[in-house]
Amino acid sequence: MRFLFAVVAMLVLLAACSEPGGEGATTSAAAAPTTTTTPAATTTVPPGTPPTAPIALRLPPPLEEWGAGYVELDGRELYVAIADTMEKRRQGLMEIDDLLDLDGMLFVFDGDTSGGFWMKNTLIPLDIAYFDVDGRFVDGFVMEPCTADPCPIYTPDGDYRFALEMAAGTMPQNPLQLETGIR
Repeated sequence: MRFLFAVVAMLVLLAACSEPGGEGATTSAAAAPTTTTTPAATTTVPPGTPPTAPIALRLPPPLEEWGAGYVELDGRELYVAIADTMEKRRQGLMEIDDLLDLDGMLFVFDGDTSGGFWMKNTLIPLDIAYFDVDGRFVDGFVMEPCTADPCPIYTPDGDYRFALEMAAGTMPQNPLQLETGIR
């Protein structure tokens, strides 16, 4: 996400530098350049340049109506779909072949739970990490797609309140803390 902001900031800067007169030259003392700060960079924008619109993040079509938001995993911000109902938890990432702009999916349970997850009809390999009510790591697995019954069930060694799925290879091996903002 921060990388995307940096790219947008660089494009704005390049556009300003390519105008006649060089680096965002102004034609009036009253119309001084403004400074825009993004998380990744600070650039000078010529007067009259409209502010950069927020970038719309893309969700896989089956998940477009779901809630999505940000969580932090060991201080790293992640954009995740939220599976917070029984129906959404049952569906999960089944039949999804591209996460698009999602970093993963957060499964939220009303109370502590101990059941496992499986990969039936899930098309992409996933990492899963289970976290307790305080966001502390409980257990984790690398899960492979399953096309034939019986599918393995990935059950953690303890109760959990949250489960976070991400594309295989993108989850830290032993994450420490999940900050959900959801309690």
